[in-house]
Amino acid sequence: MPRNKYPEETEQKIIEKALELFTSKGYESTSVQDIIDATGLSKGAIFLHSYQDKEHVDFMISMPDLLDNPQFLALYLKESVYIIAPKCIYPVLQEGIEDGS
Repeated sequence: MPRNKYPEETEQKIIEKALELFTSKGYESTSVQDIIDATGLSKGAIFLHSYQDKEHVDFMISMPDLLDNPQFLALYLKESVYIIAPKCIYPVLQEGIEDGS
C-alpha cells in the first residue's frame, strides 16, 4: 500500500471539507461519513490522521484560535469536560463507588 507523500495536504483537506460541512449542514447534522464522502478519502485515511470522530476534527479546526486566545482555550477546556466526563470519567467514578475503591 503506497504511503501518502503529503500528509499535511491530506490533513488540511480533511479540515477544510469538515469546516465547509459544519458551516453548511451544521455541526450536529454532519457525520464522519459526510466528511469521508466530501474529501474522497477512505475511512482508513481519516483515522490515520487521528480523527476518530468529528469532535477531533472540530478541535483541529479550532486549534489555531485556541492557541492564540487563552480565554477561548479556557472556555473550550471547560466545555470539553462536560462532553468527556459523562463518557469517560463518570463510569470510572461509578465503578469506584460500587466496589468501594
